[in-house]
Amino acid sequence: MSRREEATRELTAELRFGVRLVERFARFSEDTNPIHIDRIAARRLLYGERVAHGMLVTLWALACLREALPDCSSIKSIAGSLKAPVRVGTRARIVLHRDAGLWRAVVRCGSDLCASFRIETRAAHSALNGQSERSDSGERKPRHPQICHERREAELSQCSGTISPLEFQPGELFRGLAGFDRAQCQMLAALSRLVGMECPGLHSALVGFDIDFAQNARAPGDIAYKTASFDPRFKFLSLKLSGGVFGRVDCLVRPAPAEQMPMAEVMELVPYGLFEGKHALVVGGSRGIGEVIAKGFAAGGGRCTLTYASGAEDAARVVADINRVEPKMASNMRWDLLGSSPDLVGRQFTHAFFLASPPIRKGGVGGFDGTLYRRFQRYYVAGLELVLRRFAACADQEPVFVFVSSTFVESAPPGFAEYANAKREGELICQQLGDLLKLKVKVWRLPPLRTDQTSALADGKVEEVCPVVANRLKDLVSSKFA
Repeated sequence: MSRREEATRELTAELRFGVRLVERFARFSEDTNPIHIDRIAARRLLYGERVAHGMLVTLWALACLREALPDCSSIKSIAGSLKAPVRVGTRARIVLHRDAGLWRAVVRCGSDLCASFRIETRAAHSALNGQSERSDSGERKPRHPQICHERREAELSQCSGTISPLEFQPGELFRGLAGFDRAQCQMLAALSRLVGMECPGLHSALVGFDIDFAQNARAPGDIAYKTASFDPRFKFLSLKLSGGVFGRVDCLVRPAPAEQMPMAEVMELVPYGLFEGKHALVVGGSRGIGEVIAKGFAAGGGRCTLTYASGAEDAARVVADINRVEPKMASNMRWDLLGSSPDLVGRQFTHAFFLASPPIRKGGVGGFDGTLYRRFQRYYVAGLELVLRRFAACADQEPVFVFVSSTFVESAPPGFAEYANAKREGELICQQLGDLLKLKVKVWRLPPLRTDQTSALADGKVEEVCPVVANRLKDLVSSKFA
């Protein structure tokens, strides 16, 4: 062990995983899965927002190790466990320490444990085969068709193939990787493309890997892969690797975005005429529960205006589905509660439904994440108050305001105290401000329903949205409304 290695038994570093860094790695690896690079599409995927590639986090760990140990130009093996996403735009902190001949690294974002690594170093060798790091920051043409495959479960039990690493200079990704084994970096990036684009592909999440590198690899070799095991109960896939690297990668098959019932079928659940002559403002109605509320209100004979913050295409899809069955009953408008408000002059609403929300995520287990709590408050407190006042100013005919809450406020699962407390505050504001503004207020404490994010919230134990919402809509005009 060198003197530098002897002295450097622990290293800490921080890095913000910004959009440019994530997009640069996507270009180098050609892992362009929308969960990493498409802000709009990522809204409807597992985490509700973009996340950094797991292999990008891995390469950062190697860059930090390389900066601590300049003599380390390659590694013999590396294993990783990816427990939580590093969300795009967040700051991560890494701690590396020496442990019985190995290096171990832990990556956290706030109180979240995101990843842990076990790294075995190798004595220095000329892995670059005499080639120096060169500048190659120009636009690269894709070497492979950038197709993000969507595999059926039947395919996953017997997947096989090869994937070729792409040429890029590691030092352009992280300065600490300049002079590091280029072949190893390129093969790690290839594994990102394997999981994110090939198998499982579109609906994937890398959760772990354990790989060894060949002793004298001078260039990145093709990587062969085949299914080692697939458990459909837990959507867990393990791929065996050989060729350029040896070992395995483990991944989960993410749920696809939840498709809600089409308007033609919603019509069968809500009596026509229930909302005849009424006009609803559905804040956050471009997908999920809001989408079904808009369809249900229109199915009952009422007009609806649904709002969206960034999902213009989703909003247009919902409006088109409604108007295809009930012409001219639906429209949409952009309303970002954290930005400017739309002009509501001349509009008269009888009902309003509040569903605006940031991506719903867990806080720190065993603690309370104040930053996350304030993020929820911006929507469920400040944003809610804004909508209440704007609705009251243009309301008509004994206006009804519905705040869509959650049964989580009654008994929040571990990690959801921030979400539940902010929702509870929203309920109180509705009751107090509703009386002041002369609004009839109803709070819907809904159980976990099948939406884009519920697989992460309720372990799959969810109900279908439409029957629950249809019954709640009917209650609004029955004697049950208090």
